[in-house]
Amino acid sequence: MNIKIIISLLALGIAVAAPLMSSAQNNPSIDSISPSGAIIGSSDITLTVTGTGFVSDSVVNFDGSDKDTTYVSSTQLIATIPEADLDTTGIYDVMVANPDGGTSDAIEFTVSTALPNTGFGPGINTFAFTAGIISSLTVLLMFALRHNLFARK
Repeated sequence: MNIKIIISLLALGIAVAAPLMSSAQNNPSIDSISPSGAIIGSSDITLTVTGTGFVSDSVVNFDGSDKDTTYVSSTQLIATIPEADLDTTGIYDVMVANPDGGTSDAIEFTVSTALPNTGFGPGINTFAFTAGIISSLTVLLMFALRHNLFARK
């Protein structure tokens, strides 16, 4: 934005108009993060942040702490989240800060203890659940065959 400032040079009786450049902040914006969560006790993870308005000196902030950040493009950053940040369950804010002071809105990253919800209830392993059903059905089928429950009478 240009603002004209009139500088009066009273001694010379001259008025001069000079443009003044304002330094507007470039607020980055986060569209997504990947991964969006981790299991408690995970080792260091590489967090990919996708969005807009990133610059070469943008920094990813995880739970209020700046992280080592690699600039990939104006739409992608990569940050390392150390193991020490993943040792407590909770929901943590991820933000991006630009050197001019512009910051993004926060997006949530979850550290949890539970297995992902598979639709069978919290923490139930889908494979084990399915294997248990198949095993039970196999036993019932073997019983039915052994006792001729399918024979025509």
